[in-house]
Amino acid sequence: MFNKKGAEAVVILDFENKIVVKERISKSYRIKEFDEYVRKKRTKKEAKILKKLENVINVPKVLEVKDFTIKMELINGKTLKEIKDLEGLDNEIIKKMAELVSKLHDKGIIHGDLTLKNFILKEQELYLIDFGLAYFSDHIEDKATDLVVLKDVLSLEGKKDLFDLFLENYKQKDKEKIVKRIEEIEERGRYKKKQKV
Repeated sequence: MFNKKGAEAVVILDFENKIVVKERISKSYRIKEFDEYVRKKRTKKEAKILKKLENVINVPKVLEVKDFTIKMELINGKTLKEIKDLEGLDNEIIKKMAELVSKLHDKGIIHGDLTLKNFILKEQELYLIDFGLAYFSDHIEDKATDLVVLKDVLSLEGKKDLFDLFLENYKQKDKEKIVKRIEEIEERGRYKKKQKV
């Protein structure tokens, strides 16, 4: 067993039984009743999103949901973050990433944290995990913001060209509007940085 503590939850990886237990932790700065309400609501929403995606894209299967806890299938592979040489990610992997995110957005779901640590490669199958920040939306702004996170992550890794390949394979009916909105979001960010100087 292996435990990881994040900002919102403790995640227990049970390799022997091939399960993950994610428990949302209490926040002492919140009133107890409100804290419980928020944790229950977020747990329920995450489980609902995962169940909705089960037959759409590769995500962990939900096994059990309690008030603040989700028990799910353990995807035992390597995160794309763990794969040191991103050039080793051939075009097929980037295409699979684009396909996953396209289908996700088709379902009106925004992941909220499209980083390399949330894509797991297992036996040439690509999985998307950690829907703790996910929410339902069909807004172009939200889809574009989801993609800006991924673009920033790839840029930090010095692999900005991989985002261009990703976009070529990202299939959305409003793709041109989404790409334009990505540019607008980045411009707003640059404008804010200039204002601070």
